[in-house]
Order: sequence, then structure tokens, then C-alpha cells
Amino acid sequence: MKKLFLTFFAVLLIFIFPQIIKAQFFSDAAIPDTNIIKIQNQKFGIQFNSLAFFKNNEYFHPLIEGYTLPGFQLQPRLYYSIGENFDLEAGAHFSQFSGKKGLNSFDPLFRATYSPSESFSILLGWLKGTTSHQLIEPLFQWEKVYTDPLEYGVQFLVNKPNFRFDTWIDWEKYIELNDPFQEELTFGTSNKILIFGKNGFEFWIPVQATIKHMGGQVTTVGDPLKTLVNWTTGLNLIYNQRESLIKRINFDFYYVGFNDFSPQKIQAFKNGYGLYPVLSANISAFQASLGYWYGHHFISSKGEPLFQSVSATNPLAIYPNREVVTFKTSFYKQIFKNVSFAAYFESYLDTKIKQMDYSYGISMSVSGDILLKQK
Repeated sequence: MKKLFLTFFAVLLIFIFPQIIKAQFFSDAAIPDTNIIKIQNQKFGIQFNSLAFFKNNEYFHPLIEGYTLPGFQLQPRLYYSIGENFDLEAGAHFSQFSGKKGLNSFDPLFRATYSPSESFSILLGWLKGTTSHQLIEPLFQWEKVYTDPLEYGVQFLVNKPNFRFDTWIDWEKYIELNDPFQEELTFGTSNKILIFGKNGFEFWIPVQATIKHMGGQVTTVGDPLKTLVNWTTGLNLIYNQRESLIKRINFDFYYVGFNDFSPQKIQAFKNGYGLYPVLSANISAFQASLGYWYGHHFISSKGEPLFQSVSATNPLAIYPNREVVTFKTSFYKQIFKNVSFAAYFESYLDTKIKQMDYSYGISMSVSGDILLKQK
């Protein structure tokens, strides 16, 4: 596990060190400053995001059973901006699934964002997570934006025209001395490098990885340590035609890996891999994609269950080799500046056992920003 930590932070420093040296860092930065200094260019206001959703999963595969997700989320928060490179946000996240009395969850939100340069940001607290990481489906089940939308920890973001970098630590379960459960956390990185871009054509190289760790030295539980690694690389080919009916055509190819680095192996497989080509197009307000997944001994800690070789709920469901054809279509409409509507359909055809699973849903989101004071 120590080797994984060292490798992770080595990669982090390689990518962000050129950005960090542009800013000032002090050795006593961890000590609160009690001196009040008048600062120019301050903003104080209210922001909110709301999401109403309905997603019905008609799943009959032995790997996972079907279920429905109807509900809403609300995130009101205050923000305080100091100058051009520091922001504080504080608020709450409310969520409820229809049919349950009371709130399903109520969680505090706090985020501090420091941007040493225009393209580089450091986030502490509530992260820009879930689908914002742009992880592919075998590594991340996108419906977690409904079921598990919050991530807390530290995040580093670089956004340049030819380079995108997102690396984070999501601290999922905190432990104290003699707690009867394990510590849980996830390391993640999602990056893209532009190799070529001209006349509407773009060629990107993606590199993504997640490391799920469960353990801890101060817990009393005797469960073995667990460290599961998923990673992918490949290519993204894009052709943009903004003035045409077909706005964009993508061809993506991913080689996906799985490795179990746990000291004691308890998973059904120690290593695995997958191949995932996807062809997609944006046609006006619609998007459609056709993909093929071949997986061998593939396990993912946060990925879509229908891509995996084992079930998280059924220990008897083990499929060493998977062949799945995916077809997805969606419609997105910006109704007003801060109001949007989306509808979608997704299907997964397991060609080996001749099983079709599908889902469909709709969502509406509303966001707002009210500036209360500026000086």
C-alpha cells in the first residue's frame, strides 16, 4: 500500500508542480491567522442547485436486480469570494427518494478553493465529484449522482486547452481508535492530453485510475485490508461540426484494467481486463452511442455492475468472460438560462447469455446565483 501512495503522490507532483511554484506557500499555513486585514474585491452571495429525477432500471441479469430511483436533491449554500483566486462555500445537501417519509439524507457542505493560476485549482472539503470526474462507465456507475452524490477530501484540478487533469482523494469513512469498522477512501485521477487538434478534428489520450482502499491501523475489526485498483487508457477521436445537424462525432477506445493489491486476496479474481470501443454522435439536442464491452475477470469498486464479472449482491453470480453490446440515447434541453431538462434510454445486451437489460429516466435541474454584497 505504501508503494501505491508514493506512486500516486509522485504522479501528482509531476503534473501540478509547475503550477504550484507560481504561488506562495508558507511553513505556518496550517496555523489560523487571527489578524483581520481589509481586502478589496470581495463578493458574498447565495447559490443553489436542485435536481429532480426518475430512473427506472429494468434489470433481470443474475449480476444485479432491477430497481427504481425517484427523488430530488437540493443544495443551498452561501459563498464568499476574496479577490480573484480564493472562494469559500458553505451550505447543506438535502435528498429524498419518493415514497420514504422524511429526508433520505441531510449533509453539511463546505468547500475552500484556492486558484494559484487561471488554470489550476486546489479544493478542500466538498469536492467536484461523481460525473464531474468524467470517468468511463466501467470505472464509475454514473447513477451515483443520485444515490451517492457527495465526495469529501482534497482535489487538484488543471484545465488547459490541451490538457485536463483531475486528481482527488475521497475520504468515505473516517475512523477513530477502537472503532468497529474499517477506514474507507478512494484515490482517483482522470486526465486527457490533446495530441492533435485542427479543422474540427481532435485526438486525445485519456488516462484514468481509481484506487479503493479499506483498512486502518486503529480499528478493532479483524477484516483483511483491501486495495482494489482500476485503470484505463486508450484514445478519443472527435470531429466537430458545429454548423451542421450532426454537431459532433466521437470514436473512443479504452483498454481497462483491474488489479487486486490486497495483502490477502479474497476477490474471485486477482487481475482482469476489458476492451471498450464506443461510437457516439450529437445530433441537434439528441445524443446516441453504440458500444461493445469485452471483459475478462473484471471487477470494479465503483463501476457499472453490468460490466463486471462478479456480483456485489449474489455470490453465486460469477461470469469470467463478458460480452455486452450497449446502446444509449438521450435528449437534453436548456429551457431557460438556469433550467434544464434531460431524458434518456440505455440498454445492455449480454450476448453470451442472451439477456437484455435496460433503463430509462428523466431529470430536471434548476440552479441560481444571487449576489448579496460586493465591495
